[in-house]
Amino acid sequence: MGKILRHRVALLIAAVCSTTDFLGCVTGQEICSDGERYSPHSDCKFYWDCNSGGDPILRECPADLFWDVGITACNLPENVPECVGGTRPPITTTTIPTTTRPTTTTRPTTTRPTTTTPTTTTTRPTTTTPRTTTPCPTQCCLDDLMEIGSTPFEPNFDPIWSALPGSMLEGGYMTGFSTMNFECAAIIITYTVMFRLSIPNFYLDTAYSGMNGYFDFRPFTQGCLPSGNFTGQEGTAYFEVANLDSYMRFVFYVDIITNRVNIRTLTVEALTFDWLFIDLGPNFVIGGETVDWDAFNENFTTCFAAELAANKVQVEEKLRTAINPIVTQFTLAEIIDIVTRGDCPICR
Repeated sequence: MGKILRHRVALLIAAVCSTTDFLGCVTGQEICSDGERYSPHSDCKFYWDCNSGGDPILRECPADLFWDVGITACNLPENVPECVGGTRPPITTTTIPTTTRPTTTTRPTTTRPTTTTPTTTTTRPTTTTPRTTTPCPTQCCLDDLMEIGSTPFEPNFDPIWSALPGSMLEGGYMTGFSTMNFECAAIIITYTVMFRLSIPNFYLDTAYSGMNGYFDFRPFTQGCLPSGNFTGQEGTAYFEVANLDSYMRFVFYVDIITNRVNIRTLTVEALTFDWLFIDLGPNFVIGGETVDWDAFNENFTTCFAAELAANKVQVEEKLRTAINPIVTQFTLAEIIDIVTRGDCPICR
């Protein structure tokens, strides 16, 4: 079977190489040997997914990252020294390590803190049961308690955040959905949409396993909101925010050929919260380092407000770049229908 697969891959490479120079094929280089999960490509932005249930699939790293053979994940270019000018030298004998994911689905035992109500942002309040909240008065309501089962967790919010295949949530719950309130208004002549999202209280408590991907929160500093490749083999995540208020203005333009909408400008009018708590556990590593979550939570509210004000234009452009691929799935008529009828995609 391995020999047949290699012949099929060789034929596939020959066919592709004869029609395009884009793949940057290397004569004589064997890809996807028996047992390999991933195989490198000569163009460092690309790699082969060998475990797709059929012929290998050519995949591309997000943003400006290169495929790193050593960690079998996309990485910053400076961490992949063998790639010179974006090109990887031919690999004929290198065996690419495979990654064994944890097989246990048992959620680790977690002892909750027994401290009283905190007076600072460094200590998370004691929670023994899911929160209960007052349901929102509109038709855009969801069940307040949402249970999380064992499920793949692979969101792609490029270039800000992406979790690679194999990242898992291993059970937990979320509350606060019924308190969310969406307000939309549109000025049709200029295709301008005002969007406001307010969340009085939102809470997430879930176990995870096999987490790997990247955070790129620049221009926020590393001390305020750390960026880099992340890994988290097994642990528990907590997230809570109180009185979040997000108010943004979008200006759209329409491609008259495809009738698809793009965001031309995004302006953050307001992005504030009273309190935010994050704890991803001691085994969650960002940029090769563990995070002191107590110090992070103590500093975050202040540094976030200051650095957002100082880098507002760069943050707005990064948000526009990340949100635009979602918006381009809709036509102008669908955008107007969502705004004017309140038929928010999250309500479906």
